[in-house]
Amino acid sequence: SAVHGALQAFHEALMRGDEKRDDEIVSLFDTDWAAECAGNMKLKNGETPEKLRELGHALVRLYMNESRDLSVRAVEHAFDVQLVDPTTGEVLGPNLVGVFDLIVEENTVVELKTAARDYSSDMLSRHIQVALYDYAYRQIHGAAPRIEVVALVKTKLPALKRHTVRKSAGDSVWIAHLAAEVARAIDARVFPPNPGWSCADCEYGDECRAWRGN
Repeated sequence: SAVHGALQAFHEALMRGDEKRDDEIVSLFDTDWAAECAGNMKLKNGETPEKLRELGHALVRLYMNESRDLSVRAVEHAFDVQLVDPTTGEVLGPNLVGVFDLIVEENTVVELKTAARDYSSDMLSRHIQVALYDYAYRQIHGAAPRIEVVALVKTKLPALKRHTVRKSAGDSVWIAHLAAEVARAIDARVFPPNPGWSCADCEYGDECRAWRGN
């Protein structure tokens, strides 16, 4: 969260043509990081707030060093699109609402991720968020976007990996129907536990463990 906030300020400075100093961006990270530390933050074995702060500094500086030439068109760009079948026009459910991290060049959406390991092409081909971004962009602009997933990898030596993902028109139909099905499950209050890799950081962990079908 703190890395994301700092890089948002970096992108906004690029869009304005403002030569904001790297130290100013890192200082914004520190402000957000202090707020995170004041809350109920969960740490994994061997982690300390100071070690994570140093890692955050390294990730922010690495990204800035490799991204100064970006032609930024929009930052944290909100969208609100109708959920329809793109082939038939049938309204499937409530609107799809979200935010694009970054739009650069023509028809290019950038999604920033901090991750413990890099994304494989197989993971990205099945990534729900990427498919939803593709759907939303097509609904807004009538064109298929190029989606770039930028992974800031939290290894001992931090790394930055860029991946390009392109979805098909068929993928757009599939994700629209999936989103509608999820909306119907929410309306029906169907919330079974779904254990996975994100459990360690999930804010609903206690409720999930206490679940008995109610």
